[in-house]
Amino acid sequence: MVTKMEKKKIVLMTIVVFVAGLIITGASYAFWSWSSNINKNVVFNTASNLKNYVIYNEGESNFTGELNASNNYLTGSIHSTISIYKTTNVNLLATIHMDINQIGSNMKVSSALKWVVTEGTTSNVGSVLAKGNFIGTNNGDTLTLVPDLTVNTTETFYTIWIWLDASENPSDSLSGETLDTNIWTEINQVE
Repeated sequence: MVTKMEKKKIVLMTIVVFVAGLIITGASYAFWSWSSNINKNVVFNTASNLKNYVIYNEGESNFTGELNASNNYLTGSIHSTISIYKTTNVNLLATIHMDINQIGSNMKVSSALKWVVTEGTTSNVGSVLAKGNFIGTNNGDTLTLVPDLTVNTTETFYTIWIWLDASENPSDSLSGETLDTNIWTEINQVE
């Protein structure tokens, strides 16, 4: 027969084991689920400590807007703006890439689906740095949009636009297809 004192010990041990289990589970979850939201989409090919001196803002991490046929990329396009600058005097170059996660079969053969990279934001658009289309791209491809951009100590904005060029008479077969992309930047140290 269990005495009253032994019952208290059993209850106390059960509570201690339960609380310890909760602490271990909570700590393990926090360890495995933590992720940084700083510099998520940037790859550094520099001395490892230089990444602390590069400030990269990936914007909203997705394209915003509506993709409609238009006469230029400023209207009817989807876009994403990133910014980058450095806090050191080391010479650095940035390359903007676009991963093609998924592209519809009609999109990858259409000359009407285009991309443009400009310096500046959507409200203060600067010069066009590069442009192209998606012809011949496949799921899993990576496009190099703009290579060798000098990283300055002042924040510089770059906007990536995706649009349907109305002058190319986009096919109705593009409607309902998927284009899933993400933008990332590679930083290289110049020797």
